[in-house]
Amino acid sequence: MKTAKPKTKNPVAKHAGTFNKAQVHTDKKKELKRGYTRHKTDLKNEKEES
Repeated sequence: MKTAKPKTKNPVAKHAGTFNKAQVHTDKKKELKRGYTRHKTDLKNEKEES
């Protein structure tokens, strides 16, 4: 008779530390002051040229 391998009690909690970590985000207010634009504004002009 084979014995089954014992299952982990909570596989989500087992791997939570590998995936749930703090992320570094950019400061959007500083980016706007530097001149960063989030979306392209001249999409019509780019399509006509290509």
